[in-house]
Amino acid sequence: MVALMATALCAPANATNTLTAVQYQQATSALRAMETTNLIVTGNASLSSDVEGKAYIGGDLSGGGTFGLKRAGKSALASSLARTLTVGGNMSANININNDAKFSNLDIAIGGNSTGTLTINAGSATTSVQVGGTFNAQNLHATNYNGSLQARYGKTAANVDSGDAPYVKKDSTLASGGIHDLKAQIQAETTNLVTNMATLSSVLGALTPNVTLNSADFNNIKFNFDNVGASSYAVLDISSSMLSGTGFSLESFANASNGKTLIINVSGTSVNFSAGQLGDWSNTQQNIIWNFTDATSLTVNKAIYGSVLAPKATVTGSQQLNGSIVAKVFNYQGEVHLGTFNGNSGFLIAPPRGGGGSHGTGAVPEPSSWMTMLAGFGIIGSLIRRQRRRERLAAA
Repeated sequence: MVALMATALCAPANATNTLTAVQYQQATSALRAMETTNLIVTGNASLSSDVEGKAYIGGDLSGGGTFGLKRAGKSALASSLARTLTVGGNMSANININNDAKFSNLDIAIGGNSTGTLTINAGSATTSVQVGGTFNAQNLHATNYNGSLQARYGKTAANVDSGDAPYVKKDSTLASGGIHDLKAQIQAETTNLVTNMATLSSVLGALTPNVTLNSADFNNIKFNFDNVGASSYAVLDISSSMLSGTGFSLESFANASNGKTLIINVSGTSVNFSAGQLGDWSNTQQNIIWNFTDATSLTVNKAIYGSVLAPKATVTGSQQLNGSIVAKVFNYQGEVHLGTFNGNSGFLIAPPRGGGGSHGTGAVPEPSSWMTMLAGFGIIGSLIRRQRRRERLAAA
């Protein structure tokens, strides 16, 4: 591991470096999750507003809100593998699921107890509800689904209407310790998500910047893409101080028409997003990733257009979030809007096939060694970013 770290530190971060098989697999999986799911939280979440697309909460969900709304011209990449709503722990929230997005099926999984209310307007969609613990079926109204709904719970159910009884059944295999232990299954999924999102964030943070900013007018900062050339993606490194009271002019490189991607790497552990995005960014939001690799706290004071990748952060605020959102903890009062990330992923370079060594498909380590490797990659990325900041300060 020491030799690997030394080699990586000597080599410059390069946007064309081939990833290892493990890195490529993990980063690609993370990106697919961001394309299909509007909100991804690996810890607890508290909501008081709507999430238009699908949501994954690895911990407990409290508060309330509506999921499954639609937005004109914005969507999420369809995937039957992504549930409509996943809660790994307990759900005490009052949740409405409307199928305005016209999903063909609605799939809700709650690993712990569901003591809040779950109201579903499925339309013609086939609907499945699974709860590992106790289930409050008060607002379920299964008879409205013409037999297209199945609800299963692991321990006990309360407030089951007599008309709902044929559709609401106990399945003890879903309970903790059961052969289909739902909570344990979601915990395993969450562990993978944590690893994958950390890898993607580190990979993006190590890309070579090829975008500069013209900040002569701090209220109208312009992007300079002269050094990007024919690349399908562009990379910008900024410090968190650049997001305080500034205004970014509408960027033109990445948009829904050309499919290109803009990656904005933001340094700093405590970030206050107070920057205005001037102009109509709605045509670019699905092609932008704001990557907060180091942030443990992100406070959103202005609406963000573009996906937010903040896998270590507690995210708070009340402004609109327009894109895929990844956070560790999410205590939020504002709306999460579609669409999800839909840009070019050319920054993920696949390893050669069957080449052996650190890049070959035969070099994928056992899962028990992944976290050790990722810890090393995290240290490498942090040191590289520090060196870049020192170089920029010296040149200023």
